[in-house]
Amino acid sequence: MPVTGLVIQAERDCVNSVTTKIEDLENAEVTDVEQQKIIAVTATEDPGEDKYLIAAIQSIEGVVCVNAIYHNFEDMEAIDD
Repeated sequence: MPVTGLVIQAERDCVNSVTTKIEDLENAEVTDVEQQKIIAVTATEDPGEDKYLIAAIQSIEGVVCVNAIYHNFEDMEAIDD
């Protein structure tokens, strides 16, 4: 299960609405808000779902940028070359 820690920067007047929209997404949780920075964690079933969820967060109106600060994929099966 991929777990990703995100720092999302939002426009000053959109922080509350961005926070609410992130929390409305399945598999995403807001853990802290400091001024225009929103700290969130995603926990998905596979890397493709994780990528889709991060893209969904990036597309929320009022989001300036999304930075992944932590990825944990250790319980994923290795892909043989």
